[in-house]
Amino acid sequence: MLPNKVKHFAQSTEQKSKTDQLDARLLCRLGLERALPAWQPPTPALRQLRVLSRERQSLTQQTVRLKAQRHAYQHSYQPVARTLDRLAARVQLLEQQLKVIGKGLAALLVAEPELARKLAHLTSVPGIGLTTAIVVVAETNGFGLMENERQLASYAGLDVVQRQSGLPAGATRISGRGKVRLRTALYLPAVSSLRVNPQQLAFYARLRARQPSGKPQGVLPVRAIESLAQMQQVFAEVPVLLLDATERPQHRPRAVVDRAADYSGKKKTDA
Repeated sequence: MLPNKVKHFAQSTEQKSKTDQLDARLLCRLGLERALPAWQPPTPALRQLRVLSRERQSLTQQTVRLKAQRHAYQHSYQPVARTLDRLAARVQLLEQQLKVIGKGLAALLVAEPELARKLAHLTSVPGIGLTTAIVVVAETNGFGLMENERQLASYAGLDVVQRQSGLPAGATRISGRGKVRLRTALYLPAVSSLRVNPQQLAFYARLRARQPSGKPQGVLPVRAIESLAQMQQVFAEVPVLLLDATERPQHRPRAVVDRAADYSGKKKTDA
């Protein structure tokens, strides 16, 4: 049972107090009024897969941070050699642990043919590799509780929501309420699928066509300028060009018709 469903049910009862006794009574009432699906515990193989997958994600993040820290310190003023050696040793230790985890995952797939079959089915999709497939299977409990694709999208927080009240209608967006590990793992495969999947490319083109300005969201025209020479070509007819990099708060227009032209869509705090 997801916690948000229990929370929404509690709000519907207009119960204002919160104690252990009231919570137990509320859960009992929920079980009596609703036909709840039985929870299926993960198998030992799936539990081990999830532990190894999350451990690898954590070690990968630590390795990236350490490499960035070592690179920044290496190019600083007069770095200490011993400190660089210790940072390199820590990076080497994390890389060795990642190799050990990779061997453990390989041994687990050899011992569990059914798990290997699910991963092979996922990796047959263009853009999804073994690393992504492992995260998806581990975080969804092997799709044990998934009945359809809409439920899977909602579990990952990729379901589309819309806010509309009266005339103003906001743009649709993903809810972001599901597991962030799934969204993180599926981001790069979704981007790479645009090169190999014509259906994904057509869907992406339809989404881009919805933009009022016809430009990528959050990218201003001036940000496409990559050098001073290109800037001189773009503004060749301007005699004097002043560049101001000061960040200033931008108030959101009250009129709905003025937001598309004067509001960039980014959240900014008022002064």
